[in-house]
Amino acid sequence: MRLLYTTSLFFYRIAISVVAIFGNSKAKKWIKGRKNWKEILLKNIPIDKKIIWFHCASLGEFEQARPLIERIKSNYKETFIHLSFFSPSGFDNVKNKFKEADLITYLPIDSISNAKEFIRLSKPNIAIFTKYEFWFNHLNELKKEDVPTLLISSIFRKKQLFFRFYGSWFAKHLKMFTMIFTQELNSQKLLESINIKSIVAGDTRFDRVFSISEQPKNLPIIKGKKTILFGSSWDVEDDFAIKASEDFKTLRIIIAPHEINEDKINALKSRFKRKAILWNELISKPTDDFEILIVNKIGLLSSLYYYSDIAFIGGGFSKGIHNILEAAVFGNPILFGPNYKKFKEANDLINQEGAKSIENYQEFKDELEKLVTDEHYYDSHSKSASKYIESNIGATNSIFNFLKEASLLG
Repeated sequence: MRLLYTTSLFFYRIAISVVAIFGNSKAKKWIKGRKNWKEILLKNIPIDKKIIWFHCASLGEFEQARPLIERIKSNYKETFIHLSFFSPSGFDNVKNKFKEADLITYLPIDSISNAKEFIRLSKPNIAIFTKYEFWFNHLNELKKEDVPTLLISSIFRKKQLFFRFYGSWFAKHLKMFTMIFTQELNSQKLLESINIKSIVAGDTRFDRVFSISEQPKNLPIIKGKKTILFGSSWDVEDDFAIKASEDFKTLRIIIAPHEINEDKINALKSRFKRKAILWNELISKPTDDFEILIVNKIGLLSSLYYYSDIAFIGGGFSKGIHNILEAAVFGNPILFGPNYKKFKEANDLINQEGAKSIENYQEFKDELEKLVTDEHYYDSHSKSASKYIESNIGATNSIFNFLKEASLLG
């Protein structure tokens, strides 16, 4: 089975290379980023420090690892943090920006030889994987080298290979983790069904967004006007924003598109009949005299929610909703499209009346009308969103205390 698994990754590597040849920019970055990885490790990995290796698939998983990295680094300053990514979207957004990591690299494709070399050269004293990261050859090598290995903020579903009658090879690799920390009880029960112990710690993203809420960025926006923020918007959400600008003329609208494309941003701006400005225009000439703000800059969204009253989260009409916790922590009642069911926090917030899924613009308009005009309705939904965050913080403490009590950090 290991040979079959490794062979499948070999063909995956070929497929990425072919896509890169035909001009796919993300595939090109994926290939280029993995060149000379051995030399990078040889040059940068120290021989006289405790090394903790964190691996994340992409940016979302990094946000889950980040609180724990920061906690370890603040308490054990001499610890060397090696952070690796699988995806360019994670690597590009974190490289040169996250100072708590001493080294940021790509993870080489999970072949047997690569796994052996990566573990030999990176010399981790502890390895910590995030959420869904199961690289079976790397796990196998970590086990061989007796490296304590954790999986944090994990979530499991019954349909995964681990719980199928033919999934025993995959399940045995879960037993290679020293400890698995799950987000919720159902995941723990699934692991128990295949005789794997775990700890329900919760999702470290709650700790991350809570810390952001305590120190949001000071932005040139004056609070006070009722504001809806379309966060990580796609075309459907942009269309809703344009219609809402006409139906709710006293409502201020902020749009932070999922993709920052100059031509697309300018085209979006031109579609509004009310006064619309871009973020760079606001920065060059600060003013509160705007009705529509289009944010053509990345890295601001988590703090922008501090300046909004209601949030519409993008992605629910396409691949799946984006981060809703960043909005909930500031007490924004949350709206999103129908593609949300795989996201635990979305289901939780709907059940607790802090969020609502909508199918079309008319449903959105009706819900927005209630949130804007009914103060009691708004307040109850706002408090539910905030309370949900407050009741779920603490996962970072649980994992950090486990590491300390197991004497893995000292």
